[in-house]
Amino acid sequence: MGLALYGAIASLLGVRLGWAYIRMAGIGASARRQPGLGDDVWVTPAAIPPLTWGRRILVPQSLVSDLPLANLSLIVRHEREHLRRGDPLWFAALAWIDVLAWFNPFIRHQTARCRLAAELACDAAVTAALPDMRQIYAETLVIALKHAAGNVLAYAPAAFSNAQSGDYRMRIMQIMRPSHDGRKPRRLLFAAIAVLALPAAFAQYAWSQAPAATAEKPADTVTVFPVSGRISSGFGPRIHPITKEPSFHSGIDFAVHEGTEVHSIAAGTVSFAGEREGYHQVVEIDHGGGLKTRYAQLGSVRVKAGDKVKVDRVVATSGAYGTGPHLHFEVWQDAKPVDPYAVLNPESSSAFNMNWSADEMAFAGDVRLQKGDRTLMADELRVRR
Repeated sequence: MGLALYGAIASLLGVRLGWAYIRMAGIGASARRQPGLGDDVWVTPAAIPPLTWGRRILVPQSLVSDLPLANLSLIVRHEREHLRRGDPLWFAALAWIDVLAWFNPFIRHQTARCRLAAELACDAAVTAALPDMRQIYAETLVIALKHAAGNVLAYAPAAFSNAQSGDYRMRIMQIMRPSHDGRKPRRLLFAAIAVLALPAAFAQYAWSQAPAATAEKPADTVTVFPVSGRISSGFGPRIHPITKEPSFHSGIDFAVHEGTEVHSIAAGTVSFAGEREGYHQVVEIDHGGGLKTRYAQLGSVRVKAGDKVKVDRVVATSGAYGTGPHLHFEVWQDAKPVDPYAVLNPESSSAFNMNWSADEMAFAGDVRLQKGDRTLMADELRVRR
């Protein structure tokens, strides 16, 4: 029965992937060459991200119309790097691994990491060749992301391959602040995934049929969210909901009813409790080791400075300021804001367990997103304590 279910779902996903290939073949056949960018660049009216298909680079007509030739050439250089590396074949292999290991989140997470590694390597190649164009390249990718919204593809190397919003942020961060250990054994990594994925997938499926053992989390890890609710605004660059201007959001917002109890995510000492400009009522907790949490836009405060609190202690209730009922939650490490979701959910792919420099925050504020554009904001997630 179990193998029959596995086979049925894998077949369905395989048919879906095959149909996607047929659709892409049709798009490629109807594309036309784009003068001025090379014989390998073809333009299509289809709403797809820039990507490689066979030996062609396909670019949507809408992007060609919106971008100057110099900016468009940066996207083309990125896609040519995919071709040089042989990524189309690897991406196809990873797509089929996802089909065969549909039930295994670990393997699907690894294939997603492989795609991200390929995108980061292509970004690094572009910025290494044109180091003075980093900011223009980053801005161009933001525009390309807006055009690709809802149409990213997991089976072809695209300017934005199928990924979570934290991956997009990681790419922008690496462009603006590159690491110096960029050489990765790409082919060895892809080959290892391809060789090991199938046996690991079947082993995982077999283990999933046995009763699961209960594992306890270490006592010194973060085990709770401050509230249960929808994350309505993520960490990082965004359009400010009130001023409608580009801004940097130093925390995340939970959409919850006014009066919802707010819990400490870990043990610590209350370092501040009261009114603060821009935050209304706020509670700050020092957890030691340079880690602090901030709970803001509160309706009431139930602790005072100097109080010792345990994990899951109710420290306040949420208020209804600014954009409506919500909790604003921040995490600071060594006096710098970090992505709270990466702390609350360390196994997520969010990029913001890394710090933003002042220059990167300023750049994020300079990116002119249209009103209502959410491409650089966290996906709306619903979490439970």
